[in-house]
Amino acid sequence: VARHVASALDKVRARDALRESETRFRALAETAPCAIFIYQGTHIVYANAFMEALSGYSRDQLHHMNFWDTVHPDFRTLVRDRGLARQEGEAVPASYEFKFLRQDGEERWIRFSASPIDFGGRAAALGTAFDITERRRAEEQIKNLAYHDALTGLPNRLLFQDRLSVAVAQAHRLGQRVAVLFLDVDRFKVINDSLGHSRG
Repeated sequence: VARHVASALDKVRARDALRESETRFRALAETAPCAIFIYQGTHIVYANAFMEALSGYSRDQLHHMNFWDTVHPDFRTLVRDRGLARQEGEAVPASYEFKFLRQDGEERWIRFSASPIDFGGRAAALGTAFDITERRRAEEQIKNLAYHDALTGLPNRLLFQDRLSVAVAQAHRLGQRVAVLFLDVDRFKVINDSLGHSRG
């Protein structure tokens, strides 16, 4: 009898510990400043409030969706292959960046991380996603400023040198030749000085 009572008490404690663990997970997931979701196979089985806001889909819609449908077509094969491999326990990069598609069609860049978990007795993956669209835009703007003239918006010498080195390397590899044409306009300074840089 004592053994049965002890076994029953252990089961009750285990059930209470599991319930407490689930409550803590939900509290953490629902207040986290990032998208947290669980996908099993190809389908999303859990999504937090931030995932709703990021995707534009309601939780009910997300739970009936194929996860890969939220990924931009340019990245879909890569993300799907890695996701399925992760659920099989294969070693794949835990974190990477890709474009995400909102319900309204807007493209957003996300920093995605995932790890394999057991969910309902089956293999699944716990994913987290941070919206990094503004950071990517800032990086593109900085890159654009570095490689283009601020006044005209035309490619500058730095971009020319970069493209030329790529062209020379490619020509060398393929056994081809590269030609560079330099065009100079005489007395161009007079045009700039008299009509202004914008006209020039």
